[in-house]
Amino acid sequence: MSSQKLIAVLGATGNQGGSVIKTFLEQPQYKIRGLTRNTSSDKAKALAQNGVEMVAADLEDKASLEAAFADAHIIFIVSDYLKCA
Repeated sequence: MSSQKLIAVLGATGNQGGSVIKTFLEQPQYKIRGLTRNTSSDKAKALAQNGVEMVAADLEDKASLEAAFADAHIIFIVSDYLKCA
């Protein structure tokens, strides 16, 4: 069993999610799971090449989020509160 802790990052291919991933890639005690709607995008493929486990997830699909967050110790999410109101 790995001693690494899992961080799940929603919006992995965006600016904020990408910044979080960049920071955690420098922390060997963490394994990173990047969440994105399109795992075949160039940005998602580049993250995967750097060791990020990329998985498909969509805020409109509860089951995809539950699967993506499974076993995560940390979950990073940024949302636009104006769109949620």
